Amino acid sequence: MAYNGINYSLIRMRFAMNLFRNTHLIRNGFLAINLRVEKRHLPNAILILVFFLICSLSSSLLTACSRLPIFSSPTQTPNTVSTETRLPLTLPTLESQIISSNDQNPSTLTIPSLSKNVFVHPKNLFYLIPPDGWLVTTDEDSATFTDPSMLGYFTVSVVNVGYPLEEDAFNRLVQSRETNAFGDVEKYIPMSWTIDNENGIVQVTKKVAEDGNSMTMITNYFLEESWLCIFEWELQPEFALAVDEHISKPIIKSFRLNKQAANQLKVYAAKYYTQINSDRFSFDVPVFWSRRESFGEYTQVNTFSSPDEHAWIQTLLFEDETVISKRVAGLVTLFLLNNYYTKDIEVISDRIYPDGREQLIWFSPSGNFHGISNFTTLPPSLLLYSAIYEDTYSTIYKTLLEEILNTFRFHSDH
Repeated sequence: MAYNGINYSLIRMRFAMNLFRNTHLIRNGFLAINLRVEKRHLPNAILILVFFLICSLSSSLLTACSRLPIFSSPTQTPNTVSTETRLPLTLPTLESQIISSNDQNPSTLTIPSLSKNVFVHPKNLFYLIPPDGWLVTTDEDSATFTDPSMLGYFTVSVVNVGYPLEEDAFNRLVQSRETNAFGDVEKYIPMSWTIDNENGIVQVTKKVAEDGNSMTMITNYFLEESWLCIFEWELQPEFALAVDEHISKPIIKSFRLNKQAANQLKVYAAKYYTQINSDRFSFDVPVFWSRRESFGEYTQVNTFSSPDEHAWIQTLLFEDETVISKRVAGLVTLFLLNNYYTKDIEVISDRIYPDGREQLIWFSPSGNFHGISNFTTLPPSLLLYSAIYEDTYSTIYKTLLEEILNTFRFHSDH
C-alpha cells in the first residue's frame, strides 16, 4: 500500500503506535525495538531504518526532554483580562500635547529638565512627562523620545504578556530578552543588574558597541498587571549618569498606563519576535522566551519556553546522509510523540499541506495539555516542530503558538 501521510489507515496508525510502544531504554542510553510485535507488517528495510533513526535521535532527545518542564496541573489560574468599560484615564492638570523640538543647541553638557507638558500616546495607551524639547515618534504600542543634541534617546514600550506573571517568570522574561535582543550585538558588556523591590523595577545597565560606536544602555522593566512596561535608554556614555540620576526615575514615576487601551494589544505582538535561523529552516519566536539546545551526532533539538513555562515551541532536526521517506517520517513522529511528550496521545486532526508537511493536532487527557506537531522531510533531513500548551492557558497561548508555527520557512539548499 502506498504511503499517503499518516492517514494511510487507522489500522496502520494503531499498528505504528503499538510497535513503538513496545520499546524500552537499555542502559547505554539507546533505544531497542521489540521486533517480535507484528514484525511481518513492515518490510525489514523500513524497520531497520526506523531503528537506526531512533538510535540516532535518542541521545539528544533524552538530554532535551530531561530539561523540558514536567507537564502537570498548573498551580495558578491565569486572570482573564476584563473587557468591561473602565473609568476614563485621569490626566494631570497640566495641558496635554505632543512634545515638539526646540531650537536649543547647548555647547556644553547640561542635565535635561522635564517638560511642563504631558505627552499622551496617540492611541491613549499611556501618558508621561518627558524631557523638555525632545523629539517624539510613536507606533501602536510605543513612543521614542530623542534628544535634539543627539546625545541619546529612550523608548517606552508596552507588551501584553497575557496575565500577571509571578516573580520567577518575570525574571526569566528579563533574562531572555537581554540575551536574545543583544546576542548579535558586536560588543555587549553587562555593567549592573539592580532590583527596586519597592517599585517592582528591574534595571539592567550595559555598554554596547556596534559599528565602532559605544553607547550606554539603561533598561527598566516593570509589570502593570498583565502588561510589561519597558523604558530603554541609549545614551552617550558621558550623558548616561546624569540622565539616570536626575530624570529617568521622575519620568517613570510620571508614567500611567491606560489598561482599557492596553486590552487591545495582542499577547507578545509580532514586533517583539526574534528570528531563529538554521541551514534548513527559520522561524520567529518572542524575544522574551528562553532557549535551550541539545545536540547529538545527527540531531539538534531546540526548546523555546514562555516565561511562565506553560507553553513551548520545540524543533527537532535529524540530518545525515540517509534519505528518509514520508512513511518512515510518520512512524518516527508517532514514536516520539508517544514516548517523549505523552503516553496517552489522542490525535484530533491530521492534515497534509501542499508543501509536503503533515500536521497532527493532539492532546493528552492525563497531562491536560494540547500540541500541534508538524513534520516534513527536507532531504536528507527530517524536521519535527511542535507547539505545546497547558489547557488552563489555552486562551493566552493557543493563537500565539499558531502564529509562531505559521512563521516557519524551509530552505531547499544550504
